[in-house]
Amino acid sequence: MQGIKIINLLPEGGGVCDYKGLDIDKFVPGSQIYPPNERTCYVITNQDSIPDNKDIIVITTDKYEEARQKYVVNPERVPTLEEQQKQIDSLQTTVLGIMEQIAGGAAK
Repeated sequence: MQGIKIINLLPEGGGVCDYKGLDIDKFVPGSQIYPPNERTCYVITNQDSIPDNKDIIVITTDKYEEARQKYVVNPERVPTLEEQQKQIDSLQTTVLGIMEQIAGGAAK
């Protein structure tokens, strides 16, 4: 078994996954990690001969585990729309305050 990182898994703009000649039937079931908003896949495979492709990177078990921790075990939570709006409102208030200080209290 070995860890693999596949980059450029999807064409820019989306489309069909290109596993670069890897035999997906040799993937350890459930080991695939697809990071959000990336065109990358991490996987453990039982395939003996890995195709020579610049988009296939053999990784250590530690690197695979780092990806699993980051994207599966403790994924970064995307703020809700309500939380994002609160951040925007807070930033707008801050910017208006700075503009008032610069303009001598004239900005509204």
